[in-house]
Amino acid sequence: VALEKRIRKELEHQCFMFVPNNETKYFGDNLFGEQVPNTFRGMIADIQEAGLCLGVGASTAAVYHLMRVMECALQQLAGKLGITIPNIEYKQWKEILDEIGNAVKTLPAKSKQRDTATEAATHLSLVSLAWRNPTMHNRGRYTPKEAEDIFAHVNTFVNHLATKYP
Repeated sequence: VALEKRIRKELEHQCFMFVPNNETKYFGDNLFGEQVPNTFRGMIADIQEAGLCLGVGASTAAVYHLMRVMECALQQLAGKLGITIPNIEYKQWKEILDEIGNAVKTLPAKSKQRDTATEAATHLSLVSLAWRNPTMHNRGRYTPKEAEDIFAHVNTFVNHLATKYP
């Protein structure tokens, strides 16, 4: 009885959260597989944060972190294309995408390299319009289903990028 009272006293000012088993898949390491952390180290923290947010039902916060992952992908793509943008982490996506577009135009026409870069740049541009701008400028709210879909989409894209630009 004394132990029970002591435990109750210790726990009375604590808050506990129940996480359903089907959401625990978002906790842990390597949520995007093994290749991504090896290729894009700068994404790891935001991928994990996005997972935690999804796991506890903070859908819009998850999308926020996923857009930070995509920003890292954008910067990585610029680097892989040999683009030097001073203070790139402070630039707007449009500025970086414009530089990427210019770099893509200099790649050999009808080459695999140009096709891959064009595909990635187009994808990043669409992400910017569909999710990044509404999320970062407080115009978008996301349901758990939408956030899970975006998580899957970002996972697929980042893994694709990791295999094309290791």
